Amino acid sequence: MDILVNATAAADRRDASQTLALVLKRSQPPQIGAVLAAYQKNTAAQARLSLMEVMGQTSSEQALPVLRDALKDPTAEIRRGAILALTDWADAAPMQDLMAFAKGTANESLQVLALRGYLKLVALPSQRPDAESARLLGEAMTLAKQPAEKRQVLAILSNYPCKETLAIAQAAVADESVTKEAEAAVEKINSLVKYK
Repeated sequence: MDILVNATAAADRRDASQTLALVLKRSQPPQIGAVLAAYQKNTAAQARLSLMEVMGQTSSEQALPVLRDALKDPTAEIRRGAILALTDWADAAPMQDLMAFAKGTANESLQVLALRGYLKLVALPSQRPDAESARLLGEAMTLAKQPAEKRQVLAILSNYPCKETLAIAQAAVADESVTKEAEAAVEKINSLVKYK
């Protein structure tokens, strides 16, 4: 922890954060309290970013309130660090936090980053019904402005074959920026729905 907080070189800080995250993941439950205390105590942006990275890699529920607060930080760099930490989460717990951020921010690059993180968490294995996953992906498709995010949604749709995901893919065919991908998704979902 001391090496991470006091490191002056980015490589040293990265190595220390990866090592700390590995150690914390091996302790069950992860002993994240010292990381949270160090985050509150330190005001240096680089130290805070590294500590948030550790929080994300350990995916400790205790870290969620700190990361949620960091999403509201006035500094874009800290908000970005929080998004990256939440994106690294091992389960879908912070999924709605990322979506809420993506909907509420005027910063386009952070919005894209949050949306990509949200999509990563939606795609994690879960017990959600396909129709619920379709609703989540439909919400992301509505928010997606760039073709890359739309393609990401279309690529995930076939993991949840149902009439709802088929409808999302069919609607996307009209979007010239992703027509080919949408047509491929329609074809794949159609073939999977037939065998369900």
